[in-house]
Amino acid sequence: LWFTVAVACLSFCAAQTSTGVEAVTGPTLPKAPQHLFAQYCLDCHGKDAKKARLRLDLLPVSFTKPKDIAAWIKVLDKMEAGEMPPEDEEQPPKHDVQAMLAWLRPQLHAADLARQRAEGRVMQRRLNRVEYEQTLHDLLAITKPLRQLLPEDSLAFGFDNVGAAMHTSSQLLERYLEAADVALKAAMTEGSRPETTARGFRYVDEPTVIQSLARQGDSPMFAVADNAYLMFSDYIPYGGGKLAQFLAPVAGRYRVRITGYGHMGPVTMRVYGGATHEVPNHLIGHYDLPAGQPTVVEFEDEFPLNSTITLLPYRLKLGGFVNIGREKLLQRVGLALETVEVEGPLVPEWPPRSYRQLFGELDLSKGTLADAENVLRNFLPRAFRRSVTEDEVRPYVELVRSRLDEHYDFRTAMRLGLQAVLCSPRVLFLDEKPGRLSDLALASRLSYFLWSSLPDEELLTLAREQKLSRPEVLRAQVERMLTHAKGERFVRNFTGQWLGLRQIEATTPDKHLYPEFDELLQVSMVSETELFFKELLQHDLSVTNFVHSVFSLLYERLARHYRIEGVQGQAFRR
Repeated sequence: LWFTVAVACLSFCAAQTSTGVEAVTGPTLPKAPQHLFAQYCLDCHGKDAKKARLRLDLLPVSFTKPKDIAAWIKVLDKMEAGEMPPEDEEQPPKHDVQAMLAWLRPQLHAADLARQRAEGRVMQRRLNRVEYEQTLHDLLAITKPLRQLLPEDSLAFGFDNVGAAMHTSSQLLERYLEAADVALKAAMTEGSRPETTARGFRYVDEPTVIQSLARQGDSPMFAVADNAYLMFSDYIPYGGGKLAQFLAPVAGRYRVRITGYGHMGPVTMRVYGGATHEVPNHLIGHYDLPAGQPTVVEFEDEFPLNSTITLLPYRLKLGGFVNIGREKLLQRVGLALETVEVEGPLVPEWPPRSYRQLFGELDLSKGTLADAENVLRNFLPRAFRRSVTEDEVRPYVELVRSRLDEHYDFRTAMRLGLQAVLCSPRVLFLDEKPGRLSDLALASRLSYFLWSSLPDEELLTLAREQKLSRPEVLRAQVERMLTHAKGERFVRNFTGQWLGLRQIEATTPDKHLYPEFDELLQVSMVSETELFFKELLQHDLSVTNFVHSVFSLLYERLARHYRIEGVQGQAFRR
């Protein structure tokens, strides 16, 4: 407790100053401490020798000014540690030291409580990069990846949402400006509606397949038979498995249907989203395909511009492939791919919701300053997560005006104004005042805790009506938020920080020492932990399950790793 008090007081006093002094032997200092200071301390910390820049003869008996509090904390720390007076100096009787500490501790405790009432118990904190990305996604109705544009946040006690560890700098603000600009460009999409097309492809027509069949020599890993492309290894060179016939003509969401089956036995298929120079390759999922029975696997995913998919079998190894010959190769278990259909980009509405959410029916090519003012007046309350005054709107309107006066087109001027809003302290920081949290501040704190994003309209409405702080309303909102689709963010972000799941790739086992370890097992271990936490949360189970539980959540790959029989398929179950 006292270490916490010391740290809190020292942190507070760092930005404060103090003036005026009182004698240390003033009337409020008890007799025992007076005697102890005079006999054992002033020789080193008096008028003639102020060691450690500490004059105890001038130290005020005051616990209201940060500078004085910091000095008294130093006294407390040194005396508790037995470091003052030094070992080579005359030592005071233990009962005098205890009397001094018994007097000083309550004074500092009371000072810290007074500071908390005046300043609040926690530092004002900014949004971390996950929260900022989610905020812009929800605020602008976009899905553009943003967090990789921002540096990793500092940790405190394993968490990256602790205000004391979250520093701010001019360089960090530049990165926020860049992320905001990328987000706004994605949100301000206009023009003609992208054409949605559906195209079908046969894997046997893949250029990489045709070109590579002649290169395999005596070590074949794939073949073509019965109008299917057969892969017998989880590593295929020459770009095998990539759907090179398709590159996304526009960034967006696409629906993919893959027809395939297990050749000579059931197979699991891996699907990856294509990498570009901006977006890294990512795992879409693993899918079970039965033996000999063509099965359709369907999913939707975000495709960056000029990206595609790659399909590979799972856990089919290379051993024994040299000089095997085609006939023997075809007797092995492999992944058989027949066709792929790609439909997209999927555009359910146009202009997209992101544009209409910002501008309604406004044509940016004909926008005026009055239009900019209306857009900003509507946008700021959502961005700031509270009501705004005309004085708060005015600087952003003036920014747009100045750009229009410099002959910027309306679209660019508007984007710069909105970019300034998204990098405002009112967006980047949780806006809280000392004392009891207002309902609006409570709405933001609750939303960023459970959703890692800004409050929705229901939460803000209850806050504006000052109903959210009522215990029954607050409980109902917590239940609603945890069962909402966004509640998955709490499970993922909390376990990712608390249990270090975000760093799992930093400790990938050596494949030579642990050949049974693979990508799916790693993904499964994270999913198992998240699902277990979610199970306890949703069913209000005892916290003791974290150290001793009679159940787990498994599927076939994990069950095999744990040597548990009778669990089949890719679906997790309790």
